[in-house]
Amino acid sequence: MWDAVRSSYWFVPSVMVAGSIALAAGAIWADRTCNLAAVPLIGHFGDPQTGAAGIRDLLSAVAGGMITIAGVTFSITIVALSLASQEFGPHLLYNFMRDRGNQVTLGTFIATFVYVVILLRAADSEAFVPSLSATVAVALTLASVAVLVYFFQHVSASLQADNVVAAVAANLNITIGRTCGSGGRLSAGTECAVGESDGAAAPDEATGVQSDRSGYVQAVDERSLMEWAQAHDVTIRLRKRAGHFVVDGEVIAEFWPRRPIDDKAAGKLRECFVLGARRTYVQDLEFGIEQLVEIAVRALSPGINEPFTAILCVDRIGEAVVRLARQGTAEPGRRDEHGRLRLITDPPDFRGLVDTAFDQIRQNVVPHVAVMVRMLDVIAIAAQFCRGDETRGPLLRQARLILQLAERQVEEPQDLAAVRHRFEFAQLQLQPPDDRDAPPL
Repeated sequence: MWDAVRSSYWFVPSVMVAGSIALAAGAIWADRTCNLAAVPLIGHFGDPQTGAAGIRDLLSAVAGGMITIAGVTFSITIVALSLASQEFGPHLLYNFMRDRGNQVTLGTFIATFVYVVILLRAADSEAFVPSLSATVAVALTLASVAVLVYFFQHVSASLQADNVVAAVAANLNITIGRTCGSGGRLSAGTECAVGESDGAAAPDEATGVQSDRSGYVQAVDERSLMEWAQAHDVTIRLRKRAGHFVVDGEVIAEFWPRRPIDDKAAGKLRECFVLGARRTYVQDLEFGIEQLVEIAVRALSPGINEPFTAILCVDRIGEAVVRLARQGTAEPGRRDEHGRLRLITDPPDFRGLVDTAFDQIRQNVVPHVAVMVRMLDVIAIAAQFCRGDETRGPLLRQARLILQLAERQVEEPQDLAAVRHRFEFAQLQLQPPDDRDAPPL
C-alpha cells in the first residue's frame, strides 16, 4: 500500500494542501486575536494605504499566478514522462512517478493556491486586515518561486541517462538488501537448507490453494505464512514469488499433510500474496535488473545507438552482481522454533539472476565491441567477490558466451584481440584462488 501511495501524484500534494488549510486557519486566528500592527514587516499590511483592498488585490494576483504555474508544471512533467518513455522505455515511468521532487513541487503550488483562496474569503471585509496571513502568503509565494527554479533544474537532471540509471540501481540495491542474505527479510523464523528428509518434493497428497484473481505478485508476507503453517500444523510450498504473473485459478501455494480447508482459511492464505497490475521493487529482484537491461538494450538498438548508456547500465549491473555474490541469495527453507520445516519459498538463484543481467545485453551487443569489453571487465571485477563454484560458474559461462559471440561477429583483428585479452583476464580471476598461477594484470 505504501509503495502504491508513494508512486502517486495525489498523496504528497494532498498532505501539503491539508497543511496549508491548517496554516491558513492558524494565521487568520492570530490576525483576529492579536494586535500585530507594530510588528516589523507584518505591520506593513496593516497600513491604511494598503488596507484590505490592497491585500485582496495581492492575494488575487498570487492565486492566479499559482494555478497557472501549477498547470505549467504539470504540463512539463507530462512532457518529461513522454520523453523518458521514448528514451528509456515505458517501464521507467514507474520510477518518475515515485520521484519525490516532482510530487513536492506540484504540492507546493497547489497548497499555496489553496492557502490564498482561503485567505481571500476571510479578507472580504474592510474591517478585517489579515496582516500576518498576508505576510505568510508572500513568504509562500517566494518559496514557490524557489521551488519553481528547483523544478526546472530537477527535471533537466532527471532526464540525464546517468541519473536515470543511478536511480534504478539505487532502488535495486535496496531490494537486494531487503531480500538477500542478511538484508532483513519480511519473514520470521530460521533460514535453512531443505533436505530430502523434509519432504521437499511436495507429496501427491498436498492441497493446492488457488488464486482468486490475476495479476503480478508484488510481495509475499512470509511471516504470516509461517504463522498460518504453525496454526494448521502443515508445511507450505510457495509456487509463486514476487515478480511472477498469476492467472485467476492458478495454484499459488500448496501444503501438506493434506486436509480440508474452508474458504476463510484459504482466504487468509491468499491474503499473504499481494497482487497488483505492475511489478514493484518491494521484493522483486529481477525487476530492477530487468529495468537496467531494458535501458541498455534500447541504447544498443540501431534507432538510438548509444553504447555509452549501455556501458553505464553494465557498470550498475556489475555492482548488483557483486552485492549478490557477496551477500548470497536467500535460502528456500524456513523452520519454526522447534526445528520443523514450515515454509519452502522459491527464491531466485544466482545463476538465474546473472543470466537475467547479461543474456539480453549480450544478444544485442553486436557491433559494439566496447560494450563486450566492459561486460568482461565487470565479470572480472565480480569474480573477486565470488565465494564458490556456484557463483563463479554462471559468470564464467557468460564470459565464454561473450567470447564466442565476438569470434563469430567481430571482423577487426585488433578488436577481437581486445575481447580475447579481457576474457583471459576474467577467466583467470574466476579460477579458485589456489589455482591461479599468474598474477593479475
